[in-house]
Amino acid sequence: MNRLQQSLVLVGTAVVFVGGAVLGTRLLLAPTGADSDDIATCETQTIAAGDLVQSSMVTVDIFNAGDTAGLANRVRINLEDRGFLGGRIGNSGSDVSPANVAILTENQDDPTVQLVARQFNGDVEFAEPDIDIEDAVTVILGSGYQDLRADAPTEIEAGQETSVCVPTIDLENPEG
Repeated sequence: MNRLQQSLVLVGTAVVFVGGAVLGTRLLLAPTGADSDDIATCETQTIAAGDLVQSSMVTVDIFNAGDTAGLANRVRINLEDRGFLGGRIGNSGSDVSPANVAILTENQDDPTVQLVARQFNGDVEFAEPDIDIEDAVTVILGSGYQDLRADAPTEIEAGQETSVCVPTIDLENPEG
């Protein structure tokens, strides 16, 4: 390669580098088009007393208050296999420490709470929420967790009116 070719390759490389840096910076600093606070993540739907509450309408947050690593994730996966919507998982920040399972709720007669409660073997406790429960049924797993019932229903008749927050997808802009 002679000096002219070397110079042209060097200049071409520099132009590509500078162009990439400028384009990358513009993309990095470009506005996203919408604030995440402005985007609805779910749509509230009312379920009348007597109508069916299906597992596909219920989001479940699961927190581990026991010592078994990964338990909340495994339970979420198993509930998703039954049609439930998987919510948040992690270690519990609640002061509630059940022997088996507790559901944090202000209304234990809520049909969504009842449907989730019927999924578990053993005693299910109900407790007032002491952490943020958002738009989900919040489950706390204890050290004596006894697994899911094999014969649990995936839908029940609503004994009272309730509302659920069903996730939305913007088909015009599915990425956000």
